[in-house]
Amino acid sequence: MHAEAVATLGQVALQGGILLFCAFIQSTVGFAFSLFSNSLLLMAGLALPETVMLSLLGSAFQRLLMTSSLRQHVAWREILPLSAVSLLTLPLGVSLLWLCSKQSLAFAKICLGSLLLVVLLVQWFAKVPPRERVARGWGWLAAASSGVLGGFANIGGPPLVLWIHAHDWAAEKIRVSLPAMTMVLVPVQLVLMLGTFGTAVLPSARQALVVAPAIVVGTGVGLTVGKRLSQAQLRTVAFVLLLVTCLACILEPVLRGR
Repeated sequence: MHAEAVATLGQVALQGGILLFCAFIQSTVGFAFSLFSNSLLLMAGLALPETVMLSLLGSAFQRLLMTSSLRQHVAWREILPLSAVSLLTLPLGVSLLWLCSKQSLAFAKICLGSLLLVVLLVQWFAKVPPRERVARGWGWLAAASSGVLGGFANIGGPPLVLWIHAHDWAAEKIRVSLPAMTMVLVPVQLVLMLGTFGTAVLPSARQALVVAPAIVVGTGVGLTVGKRLSQAQLRTVAFVLLLVTCLACILEPVLRGR
């Protein structure tokens, strides 16, 4: 019994450390919580449904903290219409995931990662200077793509990150826009999770409450560090993390196949 209790405490500490790190990263640059938490929690031994649910709840709590702290920089009139577009396409992504799971999900992830990589490289080498306003159609396209990618592989951030960093916004507005934009999608994501996995994911809700203090600490430290980053530094870090996302999509199925 004692050994089991120690193992449980060790697991909670490990999960708390993972989510603290993820909260720190997202609070610093404005995204990438799920990018790291999904992979790290799976490596820590959690099953896929538990991993997705814990990552979703932890990320939702972090986004709420971050949006509340930087609320004066949130341009709700600009982002809520895009959130609505993402909401409309989210079920399409879940449907694609269901279809691909019956075929070759690995091949789909490789194609997805390759496509994102091409878009990222074009954006990087084109060196398009940020501007105050970007054509509205690009925002709708980014939001629609984000909803599909979020439902399909829980990586809805990259299209919106590219759109956000195309603007000549203050660093605080850049950091808070994506968390605020995607926070309103959480209730729908939770319903989809419960509809897909049932009660198997409910224990993850209790785990999320236990490790909530770690998320608070990670968010606080990340917000402090993020204040010291310039717009140029934020964009550089964001592009590096997007590159990691693309490579993870491409390489993860290959490595698992081994």
